[in-house]
Amino acid sequence: MSGPPPAAAPSRAGRVLRAALRGRGRLTAIAILLLWAGILLAIRADDHAAGEGALRESANMARTVEAQVAGRIEAIDTRLRFAQALYARDPEGFRFGPWSGIDPQGDIPVGYVLDRAGFLRIGRDGPTTDGEDRSGQDYVRAHLEHPEDDRLLISAPIMGRIAGRQIIVFSRPLRRDGVLDGVVLLAVDAQSFSRLYLSLDMGQGVIALIGFDGIVRAWAPNPEEMVGRRLPDAPTAAIRAGAPQVSGRLAGMADGLDRFVTLRRVGHHPLVVSVGLPAEAVLAPVRADRNRLLALGLVLSVLAVAVSAMAAQRRRAAGRARAALEAAVSHVSQGIMMVDPDGRVAVVNARAVELLGLPPGLGVPGRPIADIIAWQAATGEFGRDPPPELRYRSLAAAPGTPPDRHERVRPNGTVLEIRTEHLPDGSHVRTYTDLTEARRVAASIAEARDRALAAEAALAATVENVPHGVLMIDAANRIVIMTRRALEMLDLPEELGRPGTDVRALHRFQVARGDLANAPRIGTETRMALAERPPSIPTYERELANGRVIEVRTTLLADGRAVRTYTDVTERRAAARAQEQARVAAEANMRARTEFLAMVSHELRTPLNAVIGLSGLLLDQGLPEAQAQQIRLIREAGDHLLALVNDILDMTRLERGQLSLQEAPLDIEAVVQAAVGLMAPQAEAKGLGLRLEVAGPLPGPLLGDAGRLRQVLLNLLGNAVKFTDAGSIAVRLAVLSEAAGTVRLGLSVADTGIGIPPETQARLFDAFVQGESGATRRFAGAGLGLTICRMLIERMGGSIALESAPGSGSTFRCEIPLRRAPAVAAPPAGGLRVLVAEDILANRLLITHQLGRLGHAVEAVANGAEAVAAVRQAPYDLVLMDVMMPVMDGLEATRRIRALPGAAGRIPIIALTAHGSPEAEAECLAAGMDRFESKPLGPDALRAAIAAVLEARAIA
Repeated sequence: MSGPPPAAAPSRAGRVLRAALRGRGRLTAIAILLLWAGILLAIRADDHAAGEGALRESANMARTVEAQVAGRIEAIDTRLRFAQALYARDPEGFRFGPWSGIDPQGDIPVGYVLDRAGFLRIGRDGPTTDGEDRSGQDYVRAHLEHPEDDRLLISAPIMGRIAGRQIIVFSRPLRRDGVLDGVVLLAVDAQSFSRLYLSLDMGQGVIALIGFDGIVRAWAPNPEEMVGRRLPDAPTAAIRAGAPQVSGRLAGMADGLDRFVTLRRVGHHPLVVSVGLPAEAVLAPVRADRNRLLALGLVLSVLAVAVSAMAAQRRRAAGRARAALEAAVSHVSQGIMMVDPDGRVAVVNARAVELLGLPPGLGVPGRPIADIIAWQAATGEFGRDPPPELRYRSLAAAPGTPPDRHERVRPNGTVLEIRTEHLPDGSHVRTYTDLTEARRVAASIAEARDRALAAEAALAATVENVPHGVLMIDAANRIVIMTRRALEMLDLPEELGRPGTDVRALHRFQVARGDLANAPRIGTETRMALAERPPSIPTYERELANGRVIEVRTTLLADGRAVRTYTDVTERRAAARAQEQARVAAEANMRARTEFLAMVSHELRTPLNAVIGLSGLLLDQGLPEAQAQQIRLIREAGDHLLALVNDILDMTRLERGQLSLQEAPLDIEAVVQAAVGLMAPQAEAKGLGLRLEVAGPLPGPLLGDAGRLRQVLLNLLGNAVKFTDAGSIAVRLAVLSEAAGTVRLGLSVADTGIGIPPETQARLFDAFVQGESGATRRFAGAGLGLTICRMLIERMGGSIALESAPGSGSTFRCEIPLRRAPAVAAPPAGGLRVLVAEDILANRLLITHQLGRLGHAVEAVANGAEAVAAVRQAPYDLVLMDVMMPVMDGLEATRRIRALPGAAGRIPIIALTAHGSPEAEAECLAAGMDRFESKPLGPDALRAAIAAVLEARAIA
């Protein structure tokens, strides 16, 4: 039962006071007045604290509800954005699929697409129309009137004609080629927003979702009565004006009940979450405390009057009455201290001494309050609070000073609420309340509630939106959750997936329907391993009746529960099979291409070797000019065809990453000078100036592939001569930077030729591209030279760039990093004893002649067996070994030579072959050969190959 109302307290206190005055008990009257002042102050403060706590609780709940609603809206908007993407990709083929979540019995019962005129175009099952003009609907008209906006619109609850229930429509615009082409809409069950909060026991509390238009979207409890109603605009005005959250004590917007309410905006949407806690329930505990305080005040007042009356007769009776008063005060749960106008402690109970931690003799009546403050300051009681003299002046404030209430955390962690009431006579009453445990419990409860609500919302949203089917059962084999995706994948009735259903019922249903006929066996006798709980359940796959393949994965939890996921792996399996087939086909194509190139290389290089070599020998015999001119044409045609074959093979090896660089010590200036010398006759024939400019001294020997550097430079110089009709060509060589063991060289070729248009420059380094439109008719070439240059330079770790303009010439700039070469003794330039193994007579004669002109002594054999025998019988400085020979090929011959003891087994061997493929080169190097060279090989290339091998051997 409740005690007397607050209004009755002052009248009773007045009657007691008048009785005391009639008995000349002025001191008793003052004490009673102070007691009632403290009681009234405590009642007022408790009411305020309870209201503040209720507002904090409503704010916490509002944040949680707002997060849940925002997450739900985001999930729906994600589906609409996915629909926009599908429609933009294929407007005519757009259909609502499982991604839309549409289920006539679920939370999204309807989805459809309207055209630009507002008429139905696509329904859940495909294209359809009903002839109804929906352009007048607010959410449709907003999209049509503002076609440039791409925003999510959320309607007020309406009665859905198709869904047959109240729905909230979420919509976004659809575009075709950037132009508004219609609107996609998802109708969501209006009750689904209220359903989550119906299970909360809030008494007369309310959780609501309200639009800026004042219309209720969700309401708990009793959503059927409130959803769709329009509420007054005043409570949500601050939110609509831009405030993110508003809290206060308000009359209910629908029923007028007094509540502590927090309003919070939902993200950037025009929606407001409202959480209201009933004031009656919030203040009920405070009123119970108030009644107890009033009763205690009456008891203490009556006791004081009795003591005062007896004091007039006997002093000892008065002493006993005072002792009884102090005993009563000492048993109050709060600490109480009364200070008289002189600043001395008049009354203090044991609870106040305990809460303040005062030593014996300090917290006693008659002690100056200044002594207590000084002791507290000396022991660090106030921390960073104001100095004790300021605090003392606040305690000694003048009568009529407003009541003071504050909290303080003591050094031991105790949280005290301190209330001070100043009395008219200059005294004051101070109460101390320990809030430590209450604050800890309240914080723990709020934190746990927030975590639970957030976790529940996150789990529900996550599980329902994952692309897998999910099934969770408890330790008793009852379903805890089974997602809609799992029911759809297994084609099960909805009632079998309801929480509480025995999972064995699912198994019996599937067995009866024949679903498990082709499922793998789990265990020895039964497939129902989920209900039997073995130590572990392996992941397996099974094919459904509709031909889809699902992966079944099970996780057993420590508390006896189990989680099973179903993943549709049909496309993944098909993709894996297709990928494997593509890989096998690609490897077969690559092998066929390699074999074809090897065959073409051998068949072309073998006659080319003879044509080029023998034509060179004929030119050396002093033929008449007419015949010499014809031989030169033959030689040039052979060189051109050889260059084309080399370009194609180099391109193939570079694309496959199988072209290896032959690093050897080189003189970079000599390499560049030799290339310039080779191109000088062609430049002079066209009347062009050709010069080499070297900026400053160049570093000593460097490590690099001289042949490939020469190939790049000859390609660039060849293009410069070819595309320059007048003017000059400049080759510039400089050191760009030097670091420890590395030199970065800059090499450029600049001409005054026809230049290259900007639109061609971007793709000039691509294969089969030339610098001028119609270049394949004006100039010879296949368009591979610059591509090979770029790939070779990049293979060396460098870069190549172009600066050009039509009619102003072109400049190709290369940056090439090279390592410094260690100092070694130079190999002999001539006078070597060389063994040549070559089965074709023309090639054998050609190579023998070239070596002889280089100053070497030559012996020749016709196959690999003869080469092995010759190496066993006599010492040689070098072997030139053909690869394809009768009796014994060059690979086997090399392996046998490497197996010989002593110096014979270490003799340098250069492979000479018409096969230019990466595989042929790899086979030669793997057999033990030192270098790989493709036929035909001119004198300069032969000299460079011999020098590179001997230099590499000297370094090793």
